Amino acid sequence: MSELIIRPYRHGDGEKIVDLFNYTFGQSRTTDLWEWKFLKNPYGHLMMVAELDDRVIVHCGGIPVKFKHGTGEITGWQSVDWMSHNQFRGVIFSRRGAFVRTAEAYFDQARARNSSGFAYGFPGGRHLALGRKIMGYIPVFKICEFKKSLTRRRPTPLDRLRALIKRNVLIPVQRFDQGVDELWTRVAPSLASAVIRDQAYLNWRYADKPGFQYDLFHLAGRRGRGRIEAAFVVHREGRVGRLVELVVPPDRLDLIWEVMNQVELFLSRAGVEELVTWLPEQSAAAGYLVGQLGYEKTLIDIDFGYLPFDPSILKEQLQTGLYYTMGDYDVF
Repeated sequence: MSELIIRPYRHGDGEKIVDLFNYTFGQSRTTDLWEWKFLKNPYGHLMMVAELDDRVIVHCGGIPVKFKHGTGEITGWQSVDWMSHNQFRGVIFSRRGAFVRTAEAYFDQARARNSSGFAYGFPGGRHLALGRKIMGYIPVFKICEFKKSLTRRRPTPLDRLRALIKRNVLIPVQRFDQGVDELWTRVAPSLASAVIRDQAYLNWRYADKPGFQYDLFHLAGRRGRGRIEAAFVVHREGRVGRLVELVVPPDRLDLIWEVMNQVELFLSRAGVEELVTWLPEQSAAAGYLVGQLGYEKTLIDIDFGYLPFDPSILKEQLQTGLYYTMGDYDVF
């Protein structure tokens, strides 16, 4: 057996990493999707691998994401596609095995690139336990999910009345433009911490993702001629629809009602039977969805966990102030 090598990604590793992913998770990911996630991210990438006998047997991947945090901007390194080959478990999971050494090298690289940021992810169950034991991951909160049945959702007289007098117009778009940047500058001051949802990030995340069909929308004022009041993204998969992205002033419950109403009608007309979304449990929108719009709320078995590189990034700040949607998780 050759010497185990821990090293950063280098050109030509892509097919080996994709092969490991498909073997580990029983999927058929394409190299196009891998390239989109890592090589075409507007903020770069971080990948560490363990190589043995010219095979990648461990991969620790990271997507750098810009966060608005307090009054400043920091980098969050989302941990994605962490995996290992089960034929080498003895080599991988010993106390100083390949997985631990690769993970340590990953965090060293992330910290060196931006010591004021943090690593984060959305682990669940045993993955969270492993992250806490090996890497010191700190669980922050359970993800809050909202569901609503659309099987009986039809336009109501109130819907028709609002359609006649509405000031905002729903506009499908192929890509987001500078209007979303202007929207984000209005929304950001109301959020303590959040991924910066500008057009560069949103277009990479949704418009450019291969193999996924998303529906992108603006809600524009002055009957479609005014500024963008909200932006959102919907993903349909069989009978389930997901509101995966929502950019809207958090205190504008009137706009949240309008967005949810439009999403429900759009999905029900497409034959979708259930709408699912994520929002922070403590947000005004969460209470409104449950109290006024008939959604069911559940804390699911997925955590937001993080590892701060800067001790000033406190768990309590993220617990009470982090805005998130389903699109922050790379699975959707």
